[in-house]
Amino acid sequence: MQKNMGVIKIQKYIYLPAIERHVTLKQYIEGIKLAKLNPDSIFKHGLTCWWPCTGTEIMKQFREGIQERINQCIPYILRVNYVCVYKNIKKGEK
Repeated sequence: MQKNMGVIKIQKYIYLPAIERHVTLKQYIEGIKLAKLNPDSIFKHGLTCWWPCTGTEIMKQFREGIQERINQCIPYILRVNYVCVYKNIKKGEK
């Protein structure tokens, strides 16, 4: 959370396994839009893989991720907690 003139600003982050980093939701959406507008361009990495991918491959990974989250049948509120617990275990924190 960032404090700016008495207003609390909450940013949402998304974990990208390809680069093992968190990006802001804004960066994630901008990247998806860029891949969608340039399907034949080659990008440094995909959403789930670290090697170079085309915009078409990134969009395929994006759709697969959506389908995976839908098929998990985990309510949104619990999904956020599940992801946080998973990340902590992965990083060795308890």
